[in-house]
Amino acid sequence: SNDTPALPYNLKYKMIMNNQIEVISWTPVNQTVRDGCVENYFDLDTSWLLHNQSYHIEFMIEEAGSKRTMPDKINFRILRPF
Repeated sequence: SNDTPALPYNLKYKMIMNNQIEVISWTPVNQTVRDGCVENYFDLDTSWLLHNQSYHIEFMIEEAGSKRTMPDKINFRILRPF
């Protein structure tokens, strides 16, 4: 076959509040196939998060028997509605 071998992988995320408290432990992201390509996504309901707190989301990939935490993080802050 001329197809490149597919390496199965798992992508997970976790959320930390104020660089201290883990509010969501490692959770698998969702996967879908669109136009023949696998895409990863997750939905995050922020209605239960505390106002005026800083959060960040980290990602980890598991593939070929190893786990790696990705260097890029999503940083955000929940603001109090006026």
